[in-house]
Amino acid sequence: MKFAGSSCLAATALLMGSSLMGPTALAEPVTATKGESVDMVLLPKFLGILPFDQAHRGAQEAHEELENKGELLYVGPTPENSVAGQIEIMTTAATQGQDVVMLSNNSGDQIVPSAQAAQEAGTRVVTWDSPIPSAEGETVFVAQVDFNDIGVVMADMAHNIMGGEGEFAILSATPDAANQNAWIAAMQRAL
Repeated sequence: MKFAGSSCLAATALLMGSSLMGPTALAEPVTATKGESVDMVLLPKFLGILPFDQAHRGAQEAHEELENKGELLYVGPTPENSVAGQIEIMTTAATQGQDVVMLSNNSGDQIVPSAQAAQEAGTRVVTWDSPIPSAEGETVFVAQVDFNDIGVVMADMAHNIMGGEGEFAILSATPDAANQNAWIAAMQRAL
């Protein structure tokens, strides 16, 4: 539990520090400055599951540690309305003048028009956990793992569980989750 919070804290500090910078500036290390005012929206794939609740706690810790004078909102769609809900929240965040939306994308490239509109309105779009597949409308993507490595580990685990033979099915939470699709592709290559 401590590790998850620490990882989220570090990622949120990076997100806050990079939120007002352009994509080319990210080639240099970024350090968040304490006491700035950055209005942020943490937008998970959907509400009500532990990893996103942990990310929210980590974001709150970073928000406090960095003494951010801006607002940190944790809003997300329901599992039943994830794609349309993410697009709606992205659009609303931009029209409300949020400085940055930190998105765990569950909408595939369907979110591109609203992400691009957000950027045009001055809102940075930082993806984490699951990127926008085309990267259009995305300022930066923060990956918590190497997607290829995850696929290889899952293939090795399946191979070991099955004793090196047999068939198995690969299930994913949604067809639009870029991170899970990348894991599956890496798993298939490893098999």
